[in-house]
Amino acid sequence: MTKPAHDLVIRGGTVDGSGSDRRSADIAASDGGIALIGEVAGTGREETDINIIDHGRLRVRTPEFAYDLPAGGRRLVPRAEGYRYTIVAGEITYRNGVETGALPGRLVRGTRPARQATSEVAA
Repeated sequence: MTKPAHDLVIRGGTVDGSGSDRRSADIAASDGGIALIGEVAGTGREETDINIIDHGRLRVRTPEFAYDLPAGGRRLVPRAEGYRYTIVAGEITYRNGVETGALPGRLVRGTRPARQATSEVAA
């Protein structure tokens, strides 16, 4: 296995403030700073989840119910404003509160204890 070239790689980030027009590009970070902006080959050493927040616009909205569980089950969906980006495993999954369609994460389940077999028979 080859050693990752960078500490962190963000795919499809928005580059703004570099003296040029705002654009979409990959961003690589190494040794605490930005190492490369553009097309980055390979992966980063770390896969991390990041929220970039505009604290001046941060607001909690009323949660909504979603009826998308099996058998019509419902779940409560929290909503907020002011989250500029949510980055999972180096890919942007939300941009200004809107899903990008990227689903790089994986399901993590805790271990479950094995069921104990019972040998008792009701009399």
